[in-house]
Amino acid sequence: MGPLPARRSASARSHMPDARRGWLVIGAACALLTTLNACGQAPRGTGSVTTPTGVGVTPSSTVSSAPTQVTASPSGSARPQHGPPFAVLVHQPAWTTSGFADGTSYTIALVAGDGSIAASASPHPPSAVTLTFKNCPLIGGSPMPTCQIPFRPRAPLVTSSNTRAYYLDGDSDVGFLAPDGRSGTAVHLPVDPRVRYAVAVSPDDSRIAVAAFNYLGSTAYGNPGVRLNIFVQDLAGGNRVDLFSSTTVTEWPIGWNNGHLIIAVGPGGLVQYTSNNPYYADEYHVVNATTGARLATVGGCVEGPVVRGGAACIFNEPTQNVLGYRSWDAIRHSFVPQPYSNLQPLALTPDGNRLAGSTLGQLADRHLDLVSASGVTELEVRGIVQGWLDNEHLVYFTVETNKSFILDVVTGVSAAVPQAAPKPLPDSPDPYLHFLGTVPQQMS
Repeated sequence: MGPLPARRSASARSHMPDARRGWLVIGAACALLTTLNACGQAPRGTGSVTTPTGVGVTPSSTVSSAPTQVTASPSGSARPQHGPPFAVLVHQPAWTTSGFADGTSYTIALVAGDGSIAASASPHPPSAVTLTFKNCPLIGGSPMPTCQIPFRPRAPLVTSSNTRAYYLDGDSDVGFLAPDGRSGTAVHLPVDPRVRYAVAVSPDDSRIAVAAFNYLGSTAYGNPGVRLNIFVQDLAGGNRVDLFSSTTVTEWPIGWNNGHLIIAVGPGGLVQYTSNNPYYADEYHVVNATTGARLATVGGCVEGPVVRGGAACIFNEPTQNVLGYRSWDAIRHSFVPQPYSNLQPLALTPDGNRLAGSTLGQLADRHLDLVSASGVTELEVRGIVQGWLDNEHLVYFTVETNKSFILDVVTGVSAAVPQAAPKPLPDSPDPYLHFLGTVPQQMS
């Protein structure tokens, strides 16, 4: 196939009505529930990953009951790279407006650039920490004397290095999955019934950054009373360095960039909105991984997944917003004015040279866009952006099917990721498989 066909330029296109920012907004229903079960995370799709023949995926190698401990040295288990990195796609159990459903497992798939599933695993999600509150609001009635609310960190369950994906397995184990299908337990974190974790492993598999959330409880409705501690240690154990602790802010590591930690700053209690941001971050901090000193604050740039180039931004200006990104030194890089307000969400290429975006609106007119300093190019591809594998391969999903695809923006060919997903609700742009990075990782 020839070069990817482009649609008419942005300047020739009429503005469409504003699209809803973000995905399904169910948090308000969770905060004031008739059943008094509140949500600790965002809603996810339902279904199961399937092979190209339509059979449900059997994980290439699930976590064993007697896993092996990985060493601090980089792994040679990943198969040689012949093409773009593997996409890390994650499916979690169904979520409802009466709270989140504790599934027995969630699915991680490492997907090649041709859409094929190279490896998969089905670990156990962390359980919720349930806290009791007094004088709980009740829609249409008087406050309830007491209620119980389950909490979990809103941080992603999965991260990646140059050789593996790493995932939370239960309340305190961190497992790994390599593209050749090998999996096991990388590290056992301390077990505590009130503590849950978020992690990010260094690109060379030698160090792991951990955020420990200790849910103490509070007298204020919806406030979990979290005591946070962030530390770094060898993946094989030992050489622990405590970086930060707080009872007033909530932060978690999401990756590494040139030896420094990228920390997401986000909400700790009930959240009455959902987000385009896969980490539920309000801003990012760049932190020295040895001393904990903050090196930069990247605020207001929470569009899509982060990469080595930085974080995608919609810069708010008095007359017209501007599309661009901030690099990890917090420097602003502007591309072009936002041609219409519903060009979102956005995702930055690893090299920082362009953005992919989605113009939302009626199903017949939803499409992908490429944005750079040269302007905005509309593509003859309908869908919603999820993230980049590299500078030429883009992961997106279609609202009609909830299914994900990998687009080669040079050839124009889209490869479907084999999966079975139920027909989505109208105007519910929530993918069945969520994009949470690549192997090798593209953040450093």
